[in-house]
Amino acid sequence: MKLDAQFLQETAKLTKKMEQMGKTFEAGELTAIMEKASLPLITDAQRRVNVVTGNLRNAIGFVKRKKSNNVVIVGVRNYGAWNAKGYHAHLLEYGTRPNRKTKGKGQYRAGAKRGGLNPGQFAFMHPAYEANRVQMQTTIFAGVRKLLENKIK
Repeated sequence: MKLDAQFLQETAKLTKKMEQMGKTFEAGELTAIMEKASLPLITDAQRRVNVVTGNLRNAIGFVKRKKSNNVVIVGVRNYGAWNAKGYHAHLLEYGTRPNRKTKGKGQYRAGAKRGGLNPGQFAFMHPAYEANRVQMQTTIFAGVRKLLENKIK
């Protein structure tokens, strides 16, 4: 994300004032701001998914990881299991290559005569991010500015 220079200058001044006063951020304050800003991204990505069973749509949300303060990860929550709901998200997002290997004399091996998916053909996360990037950035800027101003008071 491209950051606004004026915002960075204001943030640096307010942070310096906070340090002089001996105040710091609480553990979940920045996380709460980022989660609030990420909600439109989640709803837009869920709207863009081609729904067959609804498993992929329901798997889109905040990915929780251990020991990640002030980090918000938005994506498909499948946690590495091959049969988890949404395990095929990367195939839809980035595409697959055509598989046309033959056994000989024009005979295809079982299941291999299918074509691939073009990259971006069924993408849902990247278009949702691009559509909501400016709104998320504005929400984070406003939230951080308000938080810093409240800390200094």
